[in-house]
Amino acid sequence: MKKTTPITITCMLISALAYQAVAQQQSNPRHESLPPLMRALDLDTDGVLSWEEINTASRVLKKLDKNGDFRLTLDEVVQTPPKPNQRLTRYMMKQDANNDGKLSPEELGDRYKEMFEYDKDQDGFLSSKEILYAVDKYSSKPVGAPQGDSGPAGK
Repeated sequence: MKKTTPITITCMLISALAYQAVAQQQSNPRHESLPPLMRALDLDTDGVLSWEEINTASRVLKKLDKNGDFRLTLDEVVQTPPKPNQRLTRYMMKQDANNDGKLSPEELGDRYKEMFEYDKDQDGFLSSKEILYAVDKYSSKPVGAPQGDSGPAGK
């Protein structure tokens, strides 16, 4: 593999993380400071529960009941934040225009074509698992580090 490929992919991942950070900064800090349960009910993210939001609370709370036992536990209400690599993978999967659960070269464009080296099943698409694998590989290596035996597709 060329030495420029790891550098290129690392730069692409850094730019995607920077875009995500800017998008998060544009959210309402008042909403973000709410306790998790209130944040789930604050549908318009203004940091205040309106009468309409209070009236729809039961519907929202039912969605939080993950095991369907009609009871909410702390585990169901408090969500652990996703790891940065998982957030980046989810961000990249938003490019899935046809919602088939995988990314085609057309959906990613030329900018990310190097990532297809991690198409482990060689189907011409990238699944979220393959993207997460690529992101994990490049985020754990210093820029310009040699690939060795743990490079693309486990080679």
